[in-house]
Amino acid sequence: MNAIFTRDFDDERDAELRAARHRARARHTPEELEEATALARSEAHGDGFLAGHESGLVKAIEGFEGRRAVMLEQIGPRLGQLFDEAEAHRKLLAGLLDSLSAASSFSR
Repeated sequence: MNAIFTRDFDDERDAELRAARHRARARHTPEELEEATALARSEAHGDGFLAGHESGLVKAIEGFEGRRAVMLEQIGPRLGQLFDEAEAHRKLLAGLLDSLSAASSFSR
């Protein structure tokens, strides 16, 4: 049988009409879709960058706080010793000032 007689022209016409209606209903052109896709990709990259940056900052702060705690634990005992030494030094200076003032009162 001939191929012309096996074709259903009504189905072909209906398919063409459906395709035309679909193109007419399409709200965006391929260029607009490409532009929107590029914008969404850019925004997603920016969001991912910010999330990664925030995560990095949190990790850096946690690391800093950990090192700070270790340093404070190491400095704590030494601070008490420094305060005690400062008090002894102050008393020594006060004694020297007293002896200097006593010596200067004798020389008058």
